[in-house]
Amino acid sequence: MIRKIIFYPILFLSACATIDDSVYSPFYFGPDNISIGDARLKVRQFVRENPNNFSVSRMACDSLGIYAQNSKPINYPLSTCEKEAQEYYAEIRSEIKAKSYSANKDNLARQQERIDEEIRQIAAKKTAEEEDKKRKKDELKILLKTGKKQPESVEEASIFYDAKQGEALANSPKIKPDNQFYSMVGMINRMDGDNIFVAQLLTSRSYFKVRIPEKLKDEFEKTAKVNGWFGIVGKYTENSEVLLVLLQSVPVPIFDAVYFQSLN
Repeated sequence: MIRKIIFYPILFLSACATIDDSVYSPFYFGPDNISIGDARLKVRQFVRENPNNFSVSRMACDSLGIYAQNSKPINYPLSTCEKEAQEYYAEIRSEIKAKSYSANKDNLARQQERIDEEIRQIAAKKTAEEEDKKRKKDELKILLKTGKKQPESVEEASIFYDAKQGEALANSPKIKPDNQFYSMVGMINRMDGDNIFVAQLLTSRSYFKVRIPEKLKDEFEKTAKVNGWFGIVGKYTENSEVLLVLLQSVPVPIFDAVYFQSLN
């Protein structure tokens, strides 16, 4: 009987000595008596609720009080809590960056769509304006060509006579005049006879001459002024010469006016 009494306590103590809390205990007996799994969930939840505190990994563990506060080995020590909190922070940071990148990408895509739509609207408006302008010009041309409307401006006279721009001819007359209609805008320099005047271009010191027919003479004499601006549509019929200040002679085209308008 004595041997039995001594044997069992020793066996019991030996069995107790083999128990390791860090291996077998599923609980942390601290301020909160919770399982390790629940402790990890609390850390993860805290991290998600405080995603801007990436650099303060210990905050999660400190605020929850679920790590060892002494040197006793347990299943969820402070070092493990901090390590896992850092890992959770890294996961959240990656998620936030991915969402931010996706959101920025979506925003850029929407901005590009708005820009593209604005460009389409501007292009459509410009096309509509050009089509409307062409339609009105075609309608005006029909009215002018059929005699239902008389030209009231150099532009309308240019449409009626299918006139081209003639500034280039003042800079460099053709060897042989082509008898085509041209529109010109310039300044009256001086008279060169009863019905011809010398004119200068608006954009350069190039010269040309205009011959005023009898049917336009009255309008010309009433409205034209020396050094005054005018517009004409005329037929390019011949070349002439103009004597400049330094007695230099330059060739110039002569236009027989079919339409004259003073622009003073």
